[in-house]
Amino acid sequence: PRTAANCRGIELDVFFPIGQGKMTGWDESRAKSVCQACTVLDACRRWALEPRPEFGIFGGLTADERRAALTAPRRRRMTHGR
Repeated sequence: PRTAANCRGIELDVFFPIGQGKMTGWDESRAKSVCQACTVLDACRRWALEPRPEFGIFGGLTADERRAALTAPRRRRMTHGR
């Protein structure tokens, strides 16, 4: 879906931290601002949650946010499904 995405034509290093380390708050905000009104945000986010890329911003989510989104339903089942 990148051909229809807001990020088309933008350098990919905007979405990936230098040296694959942690992004600064400013870097993260800059990358996420590109995703905010994107027409393919949901498709990008679904893709990001399936193969689980370890680094970068996908679907407006950081790697930490994707991990949290993937474990949230499991945590709810574990605490409420007894």
